[in-house]
Amino acid sequence: MPASAAQTAAGVRTAAWVAQTGLSGGRGRRAVSAPPSHARRIPADTLPIMSEDLALKVVHVVDGELRERAWDAYCDAFAELRSAAIQRHVMTRTEFDEVMADDRVAVYLAERADGVIAGIATLANDLTAMPLVSPEFFAARWPEHYAAGRCWYIGLVGVRPSEQHGGAFQLIVGTVAATLGPRGGVLVLDVPQRNMEGFHVPRAVKRIADAVVADVEYEMVDAQGYWAYTTPVPQALDLREPVGIDLRDGEPQRPRRG
Repeated sequence: MPASAAQTAAGVRTAAWVAQTGLSGGRGRRAVSAPPSHARRIPADTLPIMSEDLALKVVHVVDGELRERAWDAYCDAFAELRSAAIQRHVMTRTEFDEVMADDRVAVYLAERADGVIAGIATLANDLTAMPLVSPEFFAARWPEHYAAGRCWYIGLVGVRPSEQHGGAFQLIVGTVAATLGPRGGVLVLDVPQRNMEGFHVPRAVKRIADAVVADVEYEMVDAQGYWAYTTPVPQALDLREPVGIDLRDGEPQRPRRG
């Protein structure tokens, strides 16, 4: 999910977590050149799913005034990422519009009675709809699930800061789990290190899923770290002659002067 990547002394680290339900996934390798032809759509409910204060809509194409409200919720939910993560996680308006118009992607909108969207998420099992996701990874790790269209990816899930305790996250995650769980398969989401350590998001997702689906297993399947290297600024810098570095012998050698 686009989410804040925690800044640590070493850099920034994010991880991908997987939750498996029902059928166990195989780990053999198989050739893949295209996504499964029978990738399924999440059905858009005729009646929205309700909680005490929120209604959850599942929409495949978000447009018009609803898209404007979705964009407002997205910007509010992910505003901190602009300075909290080294990699750009926040979509531009053009990128957001492309996702909202892509009918391969199910958009989950947790909406208050006054029309304010408290939380937003995206979900797809046509992995080509997620530009930064490698379908080959899924096909190699879970070949049976991939071939059957049972590999799902959460592109983003976010809740407005003012709605953090309003139940939107639980409503979205619980609905996704209840929808996909009975079919069996694999669901992957991206969690930043800060949210793993500070908020225990993978464990929270597992706890929510356990309430509606039996036999949920979860594990971290990938991680990426950003490392920073700094050098001190010299007290006096001689700019009269450029200094080059010769790497031809495998070790840095400064050219001799004179």
